[in-house]
Amino acid sequence: YYPVRVSQRSEIEVERRLSRLGKPTLLPIEFKWVRVSARGRWRKKQPYPMLPRYVFAAFRDADDWYGTLRDLAKQGFAGQERGVQGLVSSRGRFEPLSSQDVGFLASLPSLPPEGQPATNIHKALKPGGMAEIVEGPFAGQVVRVDSVSRRKAQVLLQVLDGMRLVE
Repeated sequence: YYPVRVSQRSEIEVERRLSRLGKPTLLPIEFKWVRVSARGRWRKKQPYPMLPRYVFAAFRDADDWYGTLRDLAKQGFAGQERGVQGLVSSRGRFEPLSSQDVGFLASLPSLPPEGQPATNIHKALKPGGMAEIVEGPFAGQVVRVDSVSRRKAQVLLQVLDGMRLVE
């Protein structure tokens, strides 16, 4: 994987276009709440890149990179103003990231593949069903869902000597 420098606020679009060209990509993101209405009552979660102006993409060699850049330029998505601006080099050479760095980037949250909808957690959780805790001290533990109301779910969790009902 190579770090690719992109113009401001075009990281997600560049990542989608590179994926459509068949290039494996990594784009770590985080979700932030943004105001939708003028008075700030309505908010929605919006994805933002954790590393602004960078997308990580796999290329075989320099010719593969230049061919991809040519394809993006034909689509009008390469240049200083919009889209891909270039590869990031170290000491005058284009070097791929180490496998340790790629592993770290792959462990960070990213967008679901294009065409695959994100899971609606509130519709996915049903009383009596099983769920996996994904963050916090109980991450990785599978629990039984007892009840779901609005944005909270009560689950049965194994704590010390027995099962406890927690939110």
